[in-house]
Amino acid sequence: MTNIKNIKSVKVQNYKIELRVNEKGFPAVSVWKTLIAGSTKGQVKLMENCYFQTEERRAEWITKKVEFINQIAADKIAYRESKKITVNPFQVGQIVYDSWGYEQTNIDFYQIVEVKAKTVVIRPIAGEIVAYNGQACQGNI
Repeated sequence: MTNIKNIKSVKVQNYKIELRVNEKGFPAVSVWKTLIAGSTKGQVKLMENCYFQTEERRAEWITKKVEFINQIAADKIAYRESKKITVNPFQVGQIVYDSWGYEQTNIDFYQIVEVKAKTVVIRPIAGEIVAYNGQACQGNI
């Protein structure tokens, strides 16, 4: 483990880990987060205060904390990237329907006439009444 006795703080992403000694002489850390959005943007918030029995244990904790913070940042980036490459699953010509009603079920049918990045353009189309297991089912006529 790296000797961190001369290091006063570690900055990772929007976090700052301050290394100190507590009032009883044990190695300690304070974790601060710089807020990055909203009305509190730029303010600093205390997230954790910890003390340790040994310098080695503190160094291990800091290493794990830095890895955790970096993993959260990587996960956020991966999530944002996955949202960017989402492909609209619909195709022109596909038929979709809407089922609605309280005491009866009404079904309206639509045909997709245009597919955009995140939306589709639809047009209503006619349906027909057909029998299914001896019962009449009704669509929009």
